[in-house]
Amino acid sequence: MHLRLIWVGRTRSEPLRVLVEDYLKRLARFGRCEITELREATNGGDRKAILETEGKRIIEALRPDSFVVLLER
Repeated sequence: MHLRLIWVGRTRSEPLRVLVEDYLKRLARFGRCEITELREATNGGDRKAILETEGKRIIEALRPDSFVVLLER
């Protein structure tokens, strides 16, 4: 199994980064894991345009045979 986590923005919080690394170590027992952090869009502050640009970047980062699970906050 190959697990690839894709999200927009960098993980700047050190405590959160430590938790992510710990989680990846735990998941590594089941297969290969990697994180892809995509650059945040700015698009002049227009929220709709930002979400559209970031959505396109996520789709471009996917592989054709990917099984996708979407999590949103």
